[in-house]
Amino acid sequence: MQQDDAIEDLDAAQGLWDEDYGSNSSDSDYSLPATPSRAQDAEASVFSSTQADPATTQTAELMKMVIALQSQFNQSMLKMQEEAAIREERTSQIFHAIQQQQEHMNKAMARDRETTALMFDRLYQRTGIEPLPVHSIGYLSALGSLTSSV
Repeated sequence: MQQDDAIEDLDAAQGLWDEDYGSNSSDSDYSLPATPSRAQDAEASVFSSTQADPATTQTAELMKMVIALQSQFNQSMLKMQEEAAIREERTSQIFHAIQQQQEHMNKAMARDRETTALMFDRLYQRTGIEPLPVHSIGYLSALGSLTSSV
């Protein structure tokens, strides 16, 4: 019974019921409010009811704040995407420059190997010394390490 009274009080405060739940009034005592005939009237009634209801006003303010926060978030995401694209472009340019430098170094090293080989060929031709076979070089370096340790 107390629950019914609490519900009645809440409904009365919100303007849902003009009379008690338990009244034996006829249906003719209760009438539905007239609905607006046009869409503009409906918007006007909704607008006037939102001004009167603090909960609706608070909800509208919260929605505005959410929309503003979403807009700020979208702007910051766009800015971050632009910055990431700039960083990616810069990284790509650096990577390309490193690749070009590596190719240049590889070409220079190949020229140095050719020049060194030509230099030794000329040395052998002018001095008449025969180049040592590859396995002899390993043997000589092993001998050198034995003699240096003695």
